[in-house]
Amino acid sequence: MQHASSIQQIDINEGIGLETQSALFLLTRDPMLWVDANGTILQANGAFKRLGNFGETPLEQRLFDDLSVTPWQLLLTAGLDQPCLWQFYDAKRQPTATEAQLIPVTDADGRTLSYWLLIFDLSNKEPASSQLVASEKAFRTLFDNSFDAMAFFDTQARCQIANHAFSDIIGYDQADLDALQLSQLNVPGWEAVDQQMAEQLHIKNATDVFEREYFHKDGHTVSVSMRATAVKDDDTLIGTWFILRDISKNQLQLRTLQHQQHLLELTGRLAGVGGWEYVSKARDVKFTPEACKLLGLAPHENHRLTDMLKRFAEDSSYEIQASVEVAFLLKTPFDIEVEYVGFKQPRYLRLTGRVKKEGTSQYIVGAIQDISRFRTVKPELSVQETQTQFQGYGPSYQDKLTGLPNKSLFSGKLKSLLGQAHKQPLIFIEIDLQNFRRINENAGYSAGDECLKQTARRLQAHLKTDDVLARIGGDEFGIALTHHSEQEATDLADSLIQAIAQPIVFDQQRFQLQAAACIVISAPQSDSSDLLRAANEGVARIKSDADASYVIRLPAERDKP
Repeated sequence: MQHASSIQQIDINEGIGLETQSALFLLTRDPMLWVDANGTILQANGAFKRLGNFGETPLEQRLFDDLSVTPWQLLLTAGLDQPCLWQFYDAKRQPTATEAQLIPVTDADGRTLSYWLLIFDLSNKEPASSQLVASEKAFRTLFDNSFDAMAFFDTQARCQIANHAFSDIIGYDQADLDALQLSQLNVPGWEAVDQQMAEQLHIKNATDVFEREYFHKDGHTVSVSMRATAVKDDDTLIGTWFILRDISKNQLQLRTLQHQQHLLELTGRLAGVGGWEYVSKARDVKFTPEACKLLGLAPHENHRLTDMLKRFAEDSSYEIQASVEVAFLLKTPFDIEVEYVGFKQPRYLRLTGRVKKEGTSQYIVGAIQDISRFRTVKPELSVQETQTQFQGYGPSYQDKLTGLPNKSLFSGKLKSLLGQAHKQPLIFIEIDLQNFRRINENAGYSAGDECLKQTARRLQAHLKTDDVLARIGGDEFGIALTHHSEQEATDLADSLIQAIAQPIVFDQQRFQLQAAACIVISAPQSDSSDLLRAANEGVARIKSDADASYVIRLPAERDKP
């Protein structure tokens, strides 16, 4: 293998030798020796020491013939005009396979003072043809198995080669591709994109990624994202590579999402409901267009939470801030009614929120609904709406304050559910507000009533549609669960206790309820009185214990004493 060297002779005069030594000798990756005319080594560069595994062994002032299999005088004859085969002994005295060329170093008078010995390593070198074959195989494997569709068209827009992915997208098999022209694929209406791609190919030999449509062999259109790269020989264009990716499914999904978003916006507009989002780190609040209309805000703007709180009545502002802080702390949702004073006439809004997490960021998403007309007609209507399945029983079975079913209706519902609990036991949870009487006595019945209504709303916000919630006493609520495991019921009870503990603001006063929960697991032949009696006993035990919840499993008939 021949190696051409562009260095024919080096002149040492007026500092040029030092510059040459720095550039060509010490810094080059090619192994080199500097030898005087008598065959004594003046210096060896780092590349040569690495090639022979000499490490830090000094080679200076050693005779060239000590390292070389070929004598110095013979190399002077053979290696001056062109590279010649040369072997030297490495650190382990093993001969190496190299080529070497001698380059004379002369002074200003043309006298040869020494020689550079430029060395080419021949070990483990594959022939160029072998490397080309390996590269061709690697390219062909990548080309054939690529997820992206790839095709090469010549200057006459005829397909020269295409992979299987390209054939799959356009429907033409490998035999058809030989006669395929690009014009057969073009869909009318995309001429502007074609023109833009042609201009980019002319200017920078490659294009940006474009989206367009092509014809499938059977006649339907395929949406693709694509880019093109020009192939030139010097300045002569040979052809163009096209890389395509089928995005038909993505386009269909995008249209479906746009349709769903349109329906959601329309539904929200009809119901007077908007959405909002608050990111804890940014402390900005974002609103949907419908929410902006409800609040009288300019759309597509971010708003600071502190600025938005100024638009609410003082007690409502405090309740919103407290609800957000507790939601982030306890990871519990909230559902509150607040007074908005951003207009001439105050409005009452229902504000819900739930904590979401994405990576390290936490944010709250929720809904805003204008309930002013409901508050004007009947303040409790929003709570009653969540219990529509019980309205047919009449007012005698409904708690007037919260709109929930009362104990009589709940007992009957328990009997019905127990009769259906064949495969999975019915679970009953009794929630007791332990410090409610103190609030009633110290702050008055109005404050107590507000606490009960807020508690009912918070409990309802955590339950599923088939769960049954009722007010079964002055400060007691009952919940029947039909499709929950014991662990799920325990987790739910903990969440309910935390939700109830969120501050309640009423008449510029702040109240915080403390709740206890007794979870009763039914057994075969259990009746509603068994559940209610066991729950009362369990709550009584909680009042003397540190834990806020208690679990009771009712025994089967055969297990009773």
